Amino acid sequence: MSIRPPFGTALGIRGRDYAAVAAHGEAITNSALLRAVEWPEVDPTGEPVRSPRRLDAELRALVLESAVTPRFSWERFLDRHRADGPAERLLALLNHRAFQFNSRAAFGGAVSPWRARVEACVREGRRLEVVLPAFCVIGNPVKRFDLTAATAAEDVALMHLANLAELLGRLHEPGAVLHIISDSTFYGSPFGVTSVEAVNYVAELRERVRELDLGRVLRLHDMSDVLQPVVPQFQRRFDAWFRALRLDRCADGISADEHDRWLTSMMASIDIRKLGLSYAELRATYLDRGEHFHGIRERARWALNEYRAMKLAATDLEWEELAFPGAVRATIHTKSIPVLGLRIFPEYKFSARLLPYHGIGVLSRSVKTGRYRMGVRPEMFVHGRPDMRRIVDERGITSFYLHCPQ
Repeated sequence: MSIRPPFGTALGIRGRDYAAVAAHGEAITNSALLRAVEWPEVDPTGEPVRSPRRLDAELRALVLESAVTPRFSWERFLDRHRADGPAERLLALLNHRAFQFNSRAAFGGAVSPWRARVEACVREGRRLEVVLPAFCVIGNPVKRFDLTAATAAEDVALMHLANLAELLGRLHEPGAVLHIISDSTFYGSPFGVTSVEAVNYVAELRERVRELDLGRVLRLHDMSDVLQPVVPQFQRRFDAWFRALRLDRCADGISADEHDRWLTSMMASIDIRKLGLSYAELRATYLDRGEHFHGIRERARWALNEYRAMKLAATDLEWEELAFPGAVRATIHTKSIPVLGLRIFPEYKFSARLLPYHGIGVLSRSVKTGRYRMGVRPEMFVHGRPDMRRIVDERGITSFYLHCPQ
C-alpha cells in the first residue's frame, strides 16, 4: 500500500522522496543496546560505589567549559571570510564543521533551497530563523535511572545552540533566533511515556532556557502545540500512514534492513521501566533474547509504526512551513538530502553519538586539548565504574558523571 503526498516539497525534497526523509539517523537508530562488551557481568547498581558528589560552582564551571566548542575560532572565521558578502558569511557559519555534520556541499550549494532563504533574510532585512526539532523523553531504565529530566547534558546542548544563534546575530544586524521544537509530548504515545513526564520535561527545558538567560536567541516550542491548528489534517494523514505501515513495513520506501535496525533500536527506546525487570532480565532481553524479548519486540513493532506514521504525517503537512515560514530547517540526524545537520552539543557526531535524552551526560577531560567535554552514555554502563563519579543536583537527580581516570 502506498501513500500519495498531498502537499509540496518540505525540506527541499522534490517529488517527496519519503525514503530520503526517513532513512538514516533517526532519533532511535543509534540507540540500540546490543554491544555485549558494554554490559557488566554483575548488576552495577548492586555494587558498592562512592557516594555521589553534589553539583557545585567548580563543577558548574566545567559544564560551562564543555558547552564551548574547541573547533571554532571567531577571529579565524572572520579573517577567512572577510571578503564574503553578508549572506555568504551566514551560510559559512551555519555550514562550519563545528556546527554542521551533514553534507556541507549540499547545504551550501548553488541549488540549495536554504541558500535562497538566507539570501532573502539579508535582502529583506529580517531576522534569520532556524528550526530544530529535538528533546524527547526516553523511558528505558538502562539509559537513565531517574525519570527524564533536564540535566547537565541538556544545559550543554542549550548553551551550545544559543552560542551559534548569538554568532549568527553578530553577522546579521536584525539578529537570529533558533526555534527548538521539543517532540517530548508528540512522541510520548509511541515511546510509552506518560503525558505527565513528557509535559514536565518540556517545562524543565523552558526553565533551563530562562535560568541560563538564553531567551534572547532560543525559543522553545512544543511540537503538539505547533500542529494544533491542523489537527484534522494531521489525524487523517497519521491514520493513513499507520494503516499503510502496518500492512507494509516499507510503505515509505525504506529498506527491510533499515526497518529492522529501527525496530531493534526502538526496543531500547520505549518505556519498559514500568515492567520492573531485574538487571539479569534486562541483560538477557537485549543480548540473549531472554523470556521478555518477544513481548518487548512486539510492543516496539507497534510503537515504531506509530512513531513513523506521526513523523510522516507531520512531514506531509509541512509543519515547519506552517509555523515558521521562511525559516532554515535543521535536523539532529544524518540525512542525504540538503539539510542543516546541527550538532546539538559540541561533541555530537564527533566523539559522542547519543542525544542527551538517550542516556546521561559524561564529562571527561581531553588528553589532547586538556579541555573538558561532554558525551552521553547509557547510565547503566557508567554507574559503579571506579573511574566515574556520579554528580547529583539539588533535587538529588543525577546531573552527569565525571570521568576520573585512575
